[in-house]
Amino acid sequence: MPTWLWRFVALVAIGIALGLTAGDILNAGPGGDFGLSARADGPHEFVVTSVEPDSPAARAGLATGDRIVPAVDDIRSRFLLLYPGAPPNAPLTLLMHARGVDRRVSLRAAATAPPSWEAAIAAYSSVYAIQAIRIVFFLVAALIVVRRPDRAEARALATFLAAFAFGTISRWPWYPIPLAVVLAVLQPIVIAFAILQAIRFATLFPRPSTGGPRRTIARLNDAIIFAAPVIVGGLLALTWAGLVRGAFVTLIGALMNVFLAGSIVALGTAFALGSREAEPADRERVRWIAVSTGIGLGGLIVAAILQQLGVTEFVVEPFVLAILAIPLGTAYAILRHRLLDIGFVVNRALVFGIISALIVAAFSLLEFVLGKYVSSLGHVQSAVIGALVALGIGVSLGRIHMRVDSFVDNVFFRDRHRAEAALRRVAREAAYVDDPKILATRVITALERHAKAGGAALYLRDGNGSYVAQVATISPAPPVSRNDAAVVRMCASGEAVDLDEVAEEVERPAFCGKIAFPMIVRGELLGVLACGEKTNLEAYAPDERATLGGLAHATGIAFDTIATKALRDAVARVIAGDGDIEDLRRAQAPPFI
Repeated sequence: MPTWLWRFVALVAIGIALGLTAGDILNAGPGGDFGLSARADGPHEFVVTSVEPDSPAARAGLATGDRIVPAVDDIRSRFLLLYPGAPPNAPLTLLMHARGVDRRVSLRAAATAPPSWEAAIAAYSSVYAIQAIRIVFFLVAALIVVRRPDRAEARALATFLAAFAFGTISRWPWYPIPLAVVLAVLQPIVIAFAILQAIRFATLFPRPSTGGPRRTIARLNDAIIFAAPVIVGGLLALTWAGLVRGAFVTLIGALMNVFLAGSIVALGTAFALGSREAEPADRERVRWIAVSTGIGLGGLIVAAILQQLGVTEFVVEPFVLAILAIPLGTAYAILRHRLLDIGFVVNRALVFGIISALIVAAFSLLEFVLGKYVSSLGHVQSAVIGALVALGIGVSLGRIHMRVDSFVDNVFFRDRHRAEAALRRVAREAAYVDDPKILATRVITALERHAKAGGAALYLRDGNGSYVAQVATISPAPPVSRNDAAVVRMCASGEAVDLDEVAEEVERPAFCGKIAFPMIVRGELLGVLACGEKTNLEAYAPDERATLGGLAHATGIAFDTIATKALRDAVARVIAGDGDIEDLRRAQAPPFI
């Protein structure tokens, strides 16, 4: 699929999923429940698998093992029996056969509102926390889609995050029955697809294997990545049609557990082998993604097994919440280790997200205090106090932003800022170095150590106007003509040039590497710093490019100062009678190393 089309389809799907999430948030009120669980046992019949005490089903006399038939066998009744939850007071009429007696049973869903305001706060806090986690999943996926749609591992990661978040969207009772049925069928298929995409990401990141077990896992995964969702969909269709009976239902559940367990094994193996094959700079990122994904999916497996064993939800819920490890671990890897080069974007989103959360919390607390303690003062006094507090929050917003920005930078971008500070320090110290060889060596070393450049080259202009590499750790590094497309563009713009971009638009420059930074002194291009692709395969970030541009400018001034001093010393020797015209000619040439 073309990159632009994949990006469009992915963003549309994420937008629809975010709309469904908004529906969940807006309709997060108390639901209803009949208090029974059932499984299809024929085209029309169902078998009751459990009945909750003191529920509408229990009060109507239903018990585990009873056979029931909907009085009206339509899609609404089948959905109410197969999936928990219903609108409060929703009616359901059943024909029951139990203990040799046939009778008609009318149920009405009991409201499941929490018994106290403390329980309501706990319940709704959990609901909103889950919705917030899903939104984080979708937003991170959207950022990857926008930033890296051309890379296979980025596509796999974005698909996994979005599909997995979609798998947790509520099906009932907030949506019309047809939409709820579609979601009920789609979600297991999408979750299976998401797990296979996670395995695909593990076999591609940080780079694909050319052989061995990891390559075998990749081939097997590619073979079933579309077949498995189709199989899951087929089993769901058989279940809905009532063609799956008794022991076969248990077998399907066991196969799903085997699929999940096998997925965890494949993920762990692929990440472990990928970490062993990765460069040292990539291993930390692989470790974070692997551990967080393993914890999240492992918790779901444990929760699924416990549910089948009949363990209470109180015990199962902590294992379900282990899914938090996936977005948190991925976000940390993105922020801390700059996975796929979207850290800068996520940094800004995180800063404004924290600020928004603080402001919402402050106003919520203000509303609570005014409603509980200040309302007795009267409407006017309460309004005045509220306005003063709101004004105080507004005045403090700039300071809050500064503190939050500093906190995010210190926690997630400490190494990045240290590297940029080291590059700026080398730029300041360049003016005090009078040995061109030492200066060039320090600059190239700084580029490789702090900018993570996979090689660099320092070019200076010779007497013929060409640019000759003085020190280079990338090859080849041939002389570059003054009419080279990259040289002309740097002279015209005075800014850094993306060499691949120049190659696409004009012609391939003679410079080696990924990006070239001009050394412009007194309006002339004295030299060029060419940097290779980064060792961690990231792009050069905007702030990083600005720092490297400053280093190139400072290096150019330092070389110009060295040349000017050499010419001044030669003139002084000629005046003193200790030199000749050849000394002046040699001094006019660039300080070749």
